[in-house]
Amino acid sequence: SERSWHTGGKANTRGVAVALQGSTTARPLTHSHEECLEALLPYCIHRYGLVMPEALSFHAEADKHGGRKKTSCPGIHAEAWIRGYRRGWAAPAA
Repeated sequence: SERSWHTGGKANTRGVAVALQGSTTARPLTHSHEECLEALLPYCIHRYGLVMPEALSFHAEADKHGGRKKTSCPGIHAEAWIRGYRRGWAAPAA
């Protein structure tokens, strides 16, 4: 068992943190950012038994999960990417 001190409150007890390097408000995600997220997220979902799409969140939404909200994190481009990833999980299969 490990505890992350990234968000505060209950979110630290139940959360898995992923940090992205750089300002994703000033610059879009790089190919490397996206490639790493596309590999890491499915691993975490399986490893920790996460229920998608509700399980995937970010620091700016931490207050919904018992943590401290930080509106600038992870940045507008990362937020857009994560929202798109969640939409992909929520969309019915064709």
